[in-house]
Amino acid sequence: MLRQQMLAWRTEANNLQVDRARVLHLSPSRNRALHRVTSPRMCRFGDDAFNVFGSLLNNPQDFVSMSIEDAFAPLAAWPEADWYPWLRNRYSLLSAETEVPA
Repeated sequence: MLRQQMLAWRTEANNLQVDRARVLHLSPSRNRALHRVTSPRMCRFGDDAFNVFGSLLNNPQDFVSMSIEDAFAPLAAWPEADWYPWLRNRYSLLSAETEVPA
């Protein structure tokens, strides 16, 4: 994450055609182990590694973390996305039947 964030920062600083660079991290919502903070020293900042990472940046809004399900959900309503049913069938985590209970 740090390397990607540094690349975005340098791209923004050195490329006059880029006004803003952000890092978008996508991961399945069910992969809770990926989000777990495992460093005892970092636990004081929170229990979600991606929230903690973003909060440590000068501009926390430059790092966006969301689930794959949330990122692709709007496609279901796009008439132009006639390929979305294929995507939903291919990746079961996009199906409403596999949503994680709150």
